Amino acid sequence: MSELSEAVKIGVYDALIRDVGRNNGLTDVYDEKAPIGAVYPFIVFSRAPGTVSYSFNETLQGERDIWFIKSFTDAEKANAENASPQQLNAAILLEAETRLVINLSIGGRLDRNIRVGDIPQQIEVISDRDVYSSGFQFEVYVAPN
Repeated sequence: MSELSEAVKIGVYDALIRDVGRNNGLTDVYDEKAPIGAVYPFIVFSRAPGTVSYSFNETLQGERDIWFIKSFTDAEKANAENASPQQLNAAILLEAETRLVINLSIGGRLDRNIRVGDIPQQIEVISDRDVYSSGFQFEVYVAPN
């Protein structure tokens, strides 16, 4: 991962982790995958390498990455929040998108940060419990200072 992408990764984590637990009962944010004992609901984010732009003299102009943001919950936690698992995930993802658009801060010049696609809902059985996940793809284009 390049220096710019690493800075974006830190910025994405910082933007998502703000106010964890204050809204929708969100417990934590994880990079790539959650630990086995993670408490629902939580967010997992990961990066898909994008494109790197150079000028004619091989000077770095910017990098574009797609970040996958997914919310995970179960029916037990959703019921505690008086919502269905789908409603709770939707509320968490709306909050996550808002945080990324408003709070994303990095060391370079942020030229573009926008939601570009959805990740459809999946239902998995983990330890005899239905776990619901859904998410979105978030594009970040950043240029060095």
